[in-house]
Amino acid sequence: MGDKILKQIRIMDLSRVLAGPWATQLLADYGAEIIKIEHPVNGDSTRKWGPPWNKNDDQRNASYFYSTNRGKLSLTCDLKTSEGQSIIKDLAKHCDVVVENFKYGTMDKYGLSVGELRELNPNLIYCSISAYAKNSSLKNEVGYDAMIQASAGLMSVTGERDGKPQKVGVAIADIMTGMYAATAILASLYQRSKTGTVQDINVPLYDSQVAWLANQNMNFLMSNEVPLKNGNAHLLNAGLIKDGLGLDFTFRRLENMGFYSERVEFGSPFSETTLNYLPALTKQHDYLLTNINVYQSQPNISFQ
Repeated sequence: MGDKILKQIRIMDLSRVLAGPWATQLLADYGAEIIKIEHPVNGDSTRKWGPPWNKNDDQRNASYFYSTNRGKLSLTCDLKTSEGQSIIKDLAKHCDVVVENFKYGTMDKYGLSVGELRELNPNLIYCSISAYAKNSSLKNEVGYDAMIQASAGLMSVTGERDGKPQKVGVAIADIMTGMYAATAILASLYQRSKTGTVQDINVPLYDSQVAWLANQNMNFLMSNEVPLKNGNAHLLNAGLIKDGLGLDFTFRRLENMGFYSERVEFGSPFSETTLNYLPALTKQHDYLLTNINVYQSQPNISFQ
């Protein structure tokens, strides 16, 4: 990216571990100046989450830390002390955005709440990342990626059909929350440039994951049927993954094998004719999975 679009934006990053740092790392990629505030003794926890370690780093920092903190400046500061709190307040006067992910009430206790910092800088955008929403009955609870994957539904649709629920191999609940936070910050920066209004943003891990369950959410709302785990199977994209020729090609193969009893005319991918087959395929999902290797092993079928 040449002339980076956020090059005049300064963000104070008080967050730790992953969700908040992921958001600010993305904004750093867009050109924002990120000042990461770390504990003066231990720094961000992920510095010690190794191995592997950076062998070229005298401080012996873990690779995990580098995966979510590239492009940032670092400042050590103890928020529990009056001196540290003064440093944060002085810095807030010169920032566009503050990002934090402390337990609910912690920033108030340190005298660094959105209200107190905005008295010093009325144009400050304030983004809090939490386990649960600030207006939730669980607002005082802490949250971690694995427990959010479990409690907000992701693990219930991940894994083999007859196996136990599985979590995703990376901390995807944290990462996606960071993505939502980044987009909210970008939207607020745009709003501020147009109207002068600044936002107090709250991005909860739980709410974010529920939101990005996507079609599984909508399937449940429309059918009242709890979604199931399907392992690596993707019914609708089975042929697309193999051949890259679209859903119509998949349906033509199935018809050629006798999967359908009547000849039909196939239109373009995702045509009305094609979509009429989806309910039938869904009902015969297990049959299709059983025979998937059979029809994928017939690459030379002619559809004249």
